[in-house]
Amino acid sequence: MHMKKHPDNETTFRQLHGRAKLQYFWDYYKLPALLVCICIYIIVWGCYRHAMHKDTVLYTAFANVTVSDSLSAQLTDGYLTAQSYHPDRNQIYTYKDLYLSNRPSSANLEYAYASSTKILAALDSGRLDVIFMNAEALDAMTSEGYLMKLPDSLLEASSDPSGSPYAVDLSDAPLIRSAGFTEPLYIGIAANSTRTKEAISYIRYIQSCSDTDSSVGIIPRPLLQSLLQA
Repeated sequence: MHMKKHPDNETTFRQLHGRAKLQYFWDYYKLPALLVCICIYIIVWGCYRHAMHKDTVLYTAFANVTVSDSLSAQLTDGYLTAQSYHPDRNQIYTYKDLYLSNRPSSANLEYAYASSTKILAALDSGRLDVIFMNAEALDAMTSEGYLMKLPDSLLEASSDPSGSPYAVDLSDAPLIRSAGFTEPLYIGIAANSTRTKEAISYIRYIQSCSDTDSSVGIIPRPLLQSLLQA
């Protein structure tokens, strides 16, 4: 790299003062200075991204179900800790506020369509593994062929072993029972999940884990309408 030269550069620079000195520096050294700033920015940004990056262990979704912050923590960081994943370096990514139905009302039609589109995009990109659902969402997911048939070992531990082969009823799981559900809560695995082993481990964790300070419930109709209007 060649910089502009002047026979008495050093002498001239020493004689200048204030803004004239800054202008002189800018005229002769702006390109090297800009290149140095760009290099520093790239290095700092790369270090920041590396420090903040988290590997996604599982992708989960809540369809027609909403959870409290405490239960959400149990279903994410609680599982990571139980499986010896460091929460600062790993995460469970969650899709929330989804509404799925084979027969949505006219008031919820647009919301149901947007949720279905989001679910389909997540499935197509391989970024959906586990789905929490109520019965209405389970019917919608099953009819579209979005869920895989679960192994018998999971179904036998279901609150309703004779129910759908595509979902486990979590109603009797200690972690969920303490939440005071008025309807069954189901969990299933996406048909094209590439993290099936992890998903099965996740369901077993929920079936065996207990918590007394969490709340979860079916999304009420007024909330669905407010989300639609937002």
